[in-house]
Amino acid sequence: MFKKFFSSMKDKKYLSLLFVAAGAIVFYVFLQRFDDFKKFLDSAFSLISPFIWGAVIAYLLNPIAKFFERTIFGKFKKRRAAHTISVLMTFILAIAAVALLMVAIVPQIASSVMILVGNLEGYFALLQKTLNNFIANIPFLDEEMVNIDKLVGSWEQIFKTVTDWIINNIENIIGVSYKVGSGVFNGAIAVIFSVYVLLDKNDLKRLARRLAAALLPAKPYARFGEIVRKSNSIFLGYIGGTLLDSLIVGVANYLFMLIMGMPYALLITAIVAVTNLIPNFGPFIGAVPSVLILLLIDPWDALWFVVFTVVLQFLDGNVIKPLLFSDSTGLRPVWVLVAIIVGGGVMGIVGMLIGVPLFAIIFYLLNEWLETRLPERGFNLDGHRVDKNGNPIIPIPPQVVTISTSEPTPSATEEIDIPHDTEVSSDTQDAPPSDEAAPSEASEN
Repeated sequence: MFKKFFSSMKDKKYLSLLFVAAGAIVFYVFLQRFDDFKKFLDSAFSLISPFIWGAVIAYLLNPIAKFFERTIFGKFKKRRAAHTISVLMTFILAIAAVALLMVAIVPQIASSVMILVGNLEGYFALLQKTLNNFIANIPFLDEEMVNIDKLVGSWEQIFKTVTDWIINNIENIIGVSYKVGSGVFNGAIAVIFSVYVLLDKNDLKRLARRLAAALLPAKPYARFGEIVRKSNSIFLGYIGGTLLDSLIVGVANYLFMLIMGMPYALLITAIVAVTNLIPNFGPFIGAVPSVLILLLIDPWDALWFVVFTVVLQFLDGNVIKPLLFSDSTGLRPVWVLVAIIVGGGVMGIVGMLIGVPLFAIIFYLLNEWLETRLPERGFNLDGHRVDKNGNPIIPIPPQVVTISTSEPTPSATEEIDIPHDTEVSSDTQDAPPSDEAAPSEASEN
């Protein structure tokens, strides 16, 4: 019995059915234990996350280290020593920049937040008074129709709502505090790991090249280096352009608020610059809390800020970004939207930031595969069938012609479908049968 069963397994039909059944069973078990599988992935990711972030830090700092190694230490004969000194200088510069940011900007932002929270009750009362005066100047509205106090609520009610929310979510707040503490520890590990990654960069590149040569077939390996260089160019170009664009937008926003004398310029500029890192939707996400803060203080400042944000984003989208990116990603707007949504759903804020370059790399690899696969199947890059010379093959529909019979009756005709490569002349249609042609020629002679 078992011998007959295993002999039938040699048939590809039964083997395919066996694989389909096994796959269905595995998928069913996966759905049943999805929560356990997700917990396993979360614990595994939390374990290796410091090393992932360390690799990311090393990747972002690598261009600076290469710049130091090629320019400042380009004439050093001991290249290993030049590489080590360049890496150390890069990390010293990065740590100094972060320390300067923490000392110069973070205290001012924290002070602005404390002042804003302390004056929030007065700002709220001023907003209520401004809205009541605005409604009082409208003839067809009265306080009974639109009651601002009932619509917005009192400060005591809002304060009580916020306090109750904090009490009800105290465990989540403690959990967030714990995650912040563990994040600081993991960040220190990531920085240390990134130093070792940059120091051993050449050895790691050699290992990756050897693995690719051992695992990939000859034809894909021949293009492996080109694909890696192109992917690196897309990623670094996008990240560098995004950081520079956020810096330009932040500086412009800060100068505008200083010129107009608006309060909390540094705090609002930090919100605008950070959210501007998110493609397309980031500026609008950052504008919402910024406008709400200004609205509590002076509605006219909020209005001017909205006008300036619209103008700045128009210039950013039509002038600044085209100069910085030069369409480096090659993605259409619809795919940018998909990349942001999918990246944000899978990896949160980080996914929204890196989703666009990842999708750009995926589309680049897909186009590379299509450019190779379509000619092999006899199609051009537009998906049309072509001949061996690359000329498009246009299908010609069959022709319908009418051929008369030998009877003189004009109504006795029949329609015949003739392929496009068959030629029918008018002389052959009217020619008499061959057995009558000889007597007629003899009579004429």
